[in-house]
Amino acid sequence: MGTRSHGRATALVGGMVLIPSAIMLVIGTRNVNHLIQKVGEKKTIYIGFSIMVLGAIFLFSLPEHASIVMLFVATAILGTAFGIVNITLQVAVQESVAKHLIGAATAVNALLRTMGTTLVLSGLSIALNRTFTEATAHNPKLTTTLLNQISDAKALKNIPVNLIAPLRHTLFNGMHLLALISGLLLFIALFVNWLDPWKKGLE
Repeated sequence: MGTRSHGRATALVGGMVLIPSAIMLVIGTRNVNHLIQKVGEKKTIYIGFSIMVLGAIFLFSLPEHASIVMLFVATAILGTAFGIVNITLQVAVQESVAKHLIGAATAVNALLRTMGTTLVLSGLSIALNRTFTEATAHNPKLTTTLLNQISDAKALKNIPVNLIAPLRHTLFNGMHLLALISGLLLFIALFVNWLDPWKKGLE
């Protein structure tokens, strides 16, 4: 959806934007052990969250008509950060408990991660829907159906030409808001980890 708010991108191109994220996720994961050995788990998490914040800021700063290449860069940055943070947090949890509790700790960690993801996605969905509702209230010609169609390259030809620009602008505003909220949440997460007094390994 975000890619198609920047132009006539197809679903294929929209999916391809996630490829850099997947590649950099693997690269970030493979370099976690080196980072942990060099600076410790806590600083590694700092690094990962800092990269996430930078990625969110970069995504937020993109103009409405930015090149799709910029979205590739943004997803690559975020993919790297996810690879670093996810593995490091999992390792930290497993090393914080006795060996016979590793399985339970891993399960609880996965549960909390899933619950957190669900809550955040729900909040982001509400924010996005509110943006769409406000847009349709200000312009009666804009409808939820048209907003759904603007993200479909095939359905785009059925939309009146004079509505394409405002629909894309509305979609962009929604994505812009999500990037802002995500950046704020990541900054809070970084701050919370900074307050955490844990000291392990080289930290």
